[in-house]
Amino acid sequence: MIRRTEEAPRILFLIALFLPIAVLFWNVLTGEAEAPTPWSELFDRYAFHRMGQSLAVGAFSVLFSLFLALPIYFSWLCLSTQCRRWTVAFSLLPLSFPPFGAASGWMTLAALWEQTSRGRIVWGVQGIASQWLYSPLGAGWILGLCFWPIIFLLMATISEPSQARIDASVLMMRPWTRFRKVILPAWKEPAVIAGALVFCLGTIQFEVPSLLQISVYPLEIFIRYSALMNERDALLLSLPYLLVLPFLGWLAVRAGEKFSTGLGEAHIGPVSPLIRWGAFGAAILILALSCLVPAAGLWTRCASLSVTLNAIIEQSEQALRSLAYGGAGGAVIVGLGIWFTASRYRGQSWTIPAGLLFLFTLPSVLIAGGWLQIRSLWPGRIPTGAALFSLLCAYVSHYFIIGYGAGILLWRRFGERQREMGALLKTGFLTRLRRLYLPSFLVPAIPAMAAAALFLWGDISITILLSPPGGETLAVEYYNLLHYGNDPRTAATGLLLLLAPATILLLAFAVWRLIYGMMNDE
Repeated sequence: MIRRTEEAPRILFLIALFLPIAVLFWNVLTGEAEAPTPWSELFDRYAFHRMGQSLAVGAFSVLFSLFLALPIYFSWLCLSTQCRRWTVAFSLLPLSFPPFGAASGWMTLAALWEQTSRGRIVWGVQGIASQWLYSPLGAGWILGLCFWPIIFLLMATISEPSQARIDASVLMMRPWTRFRKVILPAWKEPAVIAGALVFCLGTIQFEVPSLLQISVYPLEIFIRYSALMNERDALLLSLPYLLVLPFLGWLAVRAGEKFSTGLGEAHIGPVSPLIRWGAFGAAILILALSCLVPAAGLWTRCASLSVTLNAIIEQSEQALRSLAYGGAGGAVIVGLGIWFTASRYRGQSWTIPAGLLFLFTLPSVLIAGGWLQIRSLWPGRIPTGAALFSLLCAYVSHYFIIGYGAGILLWRRFGERQREMGALLKTGFLTRLRRLYLPSFLVPAIPAMAAAALFLWGDISITILLSPPGGETLAVEYYNLLHYGNDPRTAATGLLLLLAPATILLLAFAVWRLIYGMMNDE
């Protein structure tokens, strides 16, 4: 009876997460949706062509993400523990720039390279560079530059090779043999898990392909719902995503079983200075391609420093609102994830993570549409507080898998090591809190909150449907401006979209490291 009482809040919470999708299904089944479109028109050859384009974008995203993440991870294994913490912080910077923002920077550079228009975006293929960029290959390259931190962070979390095996291999194997037989096998499964997640994120992307004039499957879903207001067609078009549900659940359980309990302790062993500096140079180059190159492309379009500063000041209110949405949403998502997984870090089944991953990989316009239907039940004019609450609920429904993963990692770390140490320590509660509980909490919680906040910073579908009047975010404003061209004011808005979260992220990490170091020195 006590066990059921403890599980009741979690069951109700799960019901709330899936409630928007249930509402959409109910409207379709009860005939309250728009007139049905014949299946032969809904899934015609153009739909299969769009699906093929989306699959190509997802495949290229995985390819480039792995290509960029592996050198970063290799250099991370060669670093000291102190340097690794900063590597994790810098690896989050590509996530701070929404993919469509990075796409606008690369589009501006392509136009500057091939034309004399000072970087003005031209919506069409003008030469070799734009011919490559305005294609699924170019979209995959941009998404790979934005999503490789997901693969790196997941590999750093669950692919850590045994330090005992590394030490033994240093004595008995050559460097290449040690890499091939000890390091590489530890990459395989995490790479598959992370690659599957990036593939799903690439296939549901519509912002970048729409800018690059690529007709993709999720763009049609977005148009069916937001423009044509036909939720039945949008929901039916999303049914193919159900096919990946069992596979995602199996991958999630495998990831949960392999979560490391000694994050950041293994080192690759001695390597030659050439390899070490080569890996370090590759990491710097990848970070520059991910962050500095798109920023440079937008900067070339800015007319002058004064115009840029004026545009940034004009958009400062939207930037602050976006930061508030992202920070509050990230904290709520991770906090709820830690609460939800408090008694579930052992004996996981595949159903819950599969369902959460399904919500994460489902086109977010459907989740936003479901909460919009629920919000419409409010009598009369919807208060701003109720609108913001529905926006937060939609954020939690779509991105809760991030908090769930952080909670699983936290309780695995604390449950298997710190909990035993805490029972042996004969110190006061404040000492245990500072030296035992707080470090265990901060390791998974802070990166997870940052990742969730950065995803929310660049969200379009949910925010554009559920934000209250006058409460639009900077990402929505920039995405709308891009469809009218790339004038200096738009480019300055794009720079603010990149620099604001990146600057705050690095400053917050520096302050946190300072406070954390002072706590440990006491």
